Amino acid sequence: MDIQDSVTVFRTIIESSPFPIFLLMGEELVITLANPAVLRTWGKTTVVLGKKFGDALPQLRNQPFEKLIRNVFRTGIPYFSGDVEAQLEVGGQLRNYFLNCSYQPFKDAEGKISGVICFANDVTTRVVAQKQIEQSENKFRQLVTKSPYIMLVLNGPEFVVEIANQALFDYWRKTPEQTLDKPLLEVLPELKGQSFPNVLKHVYETGEPHGEVETPHLLETADGLITNYVSYLYEPLHNSDGKVSGILVAAEDVTQRVEDRKRTEASEASFRLAVQAAELGTFDKNLVTGLMYWDQRCRELFDIDGDREVTYEGDFLPGLHPDDRERVDSLIKDSAFIKSVSNGDYDVEYRTIGAKDKKLRWVKSKGKVFFDQKEKPIRFIGSVYDITEQKLAEIRKNDFINIASHELKTPLTTVKSYIQVLLAKAKEDDDDFRINALTRVDKQSNKMHSLIRNLLDNARLLEGEFKLDIHPFNIHELLLEVVTDFAVISPSHPIELKDCESVVVNADREKIGQVIENLLSNAVKYSPKGSLIIVRCKTTDGYAQLSVSDEGIGIRRRDQDKLFERFYRVENERIKQVSGFGIGLYLVAEILKYHNSQIAIESEEGAGSTFYFKLPLA
Repeated sequence: MDIQDSVTVFRTIIESSPFPIFLLMGEELVITLANPAVLRTWGKTTVVLGKKFGDALPQLRNQPFEKLIRNVFRTGIPYFSGDVEAQLEVGGQLRNYFLNCSYQPFKDAEGKISGVICFANDVTTRVVAQKQIEQSENKFRQLVTKSPYIMLVLNGPEFVVEIANQALFDYWRKTPEQTLDKPLLEVLPELKGQSFPNVLKHVYETGEPHGEVETPHLLETADGLITNYVSYLYEPLHNSDGKVSGILVAAEDVTQRVEDRKRTEASEASFRLAVQAAELGTFDKNLVTGLMYWDQRCRELFDIDGDREVTYEGDFLPGLHPDDRERVDSLIKDSAFIKSVSNGDYDVEYRTIGAKDKKLRWVKSKGKVFFDQKEKPIRFIGSVYDITEQKLAEIRKNDFINIASHELKTPLTTVKSYIQVLLAKAKEDDDDFRINALTRVDKQSNKMHSLIRNLLDNARLLEGEFKLDIHPFNIHELLLEVVTDFAVISPSHPIELKDCESVVVNADREKIGQVIENLLSNAVKYSPKGSLIIVRCKTTDGYAQLSVSDEGIGIRRRDQDKLFERFYRVENERIKQVSGFGIGLYLVAEILKYHNSQIAIESEEGAGSTFYFKLPLA
């Protein structure tokens, strides 16, 4: 084959090659040959033949290709590149391509380098696809590593931990060095015998995802083996052949939630038992939807059968005694449902009339109203308790006290009159024995008179017949009078009137005197003999503040809130022998309530007590 034939064959091979090939000749790198494949890549025609490489492709001048080719021409050392990015003008627009280049020195018949033959394979499609895959992998890796939930990727049948996030390291209590690129059972050998390895194997072999909620998980820690609870999903990952190559694990540590729910369920069970044992009824009203729930005991107290829906207007209000209906309805709507008034607290006693048996029942009810951010009531829950027997016993007790008080009042008045007559006669006769004896009897009759007065006032309060006679009077004169009289009745305790200003108040003089007497009586009862009792009065902001202080046994904080309830007596071994009905302080509180005032207390067990209240200046 002659030279001409060889050249022809060479050209034919180049031009028929599906790969881009071109030949640059001389130091000026003139394009001598360029096959159709390279022309398509350049976006050019055969018009570039005979032109210098830089002139034919000016967009490549600031790119490294011409420099690399010249180096091959000068040195004769071939050059091979990987995937190189190039900007080429195609259709009048610059486009990015990726080329796999090879530059070989081209020698003439004498072995001298006369040019460079260039191979430039367009791998743009492959590189772009690869970059997209890498981007997807990076996004996936970021999704896993940045997730607040536990996430990891297990690779192959050995379930090697390929990717994991910080949430997983925290949950497993492992470092990345202890976890990554290691088989799962090597990282957590305690999983053997648990369900997780078998489930993972099933997902890997079948390609079927699997998830469970609140599954127990035994985890080995520095403190030993602990039981956690996890909700998880195993999602198979497929390779380009469609085969399962790994598993994506997404999980959440729900241990706290499960334990909280178990505690709540236990508390609710205990609460139900307590409610049943105490025979409490419960109610729950959704104030947004209007739906109301009553348990069986609550229905019994209104004599409502079955499980039919109950309503406030259709069952609760009609089930109340007519004399209680308006009061209870107002207490709920005008107090409990207004946060600024009651803070949602509800505490009331009322009577019910059975829907069918028409039986009267006394009920004690306590509840709580919940509000939204705008202080609109949204939920009303509470309990009810049958106090019928307790109430009837209290009524019988009140009836007995009222009758006894009225029956004793007249005889006592007569007795006191005779005592006064006899005492006057004894003084005329200068009979010291009779004077002393009758004086003692007179003191006891005064105590009896005070007791009966309290009992009668209690009856008037219960019957709604308690009335005040409000008028101005000098509070200092009243206190001096009460303290002087009481010192005679109870000489066992020195009583001092201290820091008392001579001011005029607007109140019922007799009833305020009764308040002071009851407070002094209370101080004498619960203070050691010989201990000092101090009565004070001072003015502040248009009010006179009166107080009675003692050096007695004091009152526990838990008893202070109940101290002013009718018939309440503190349970204390030290005062078991102290007599009384438990109505003295109750009357104090009620009398002051009628004066738009209230009694307050400062006390510490073993350190005495101070009772105080305010009255408006006249």
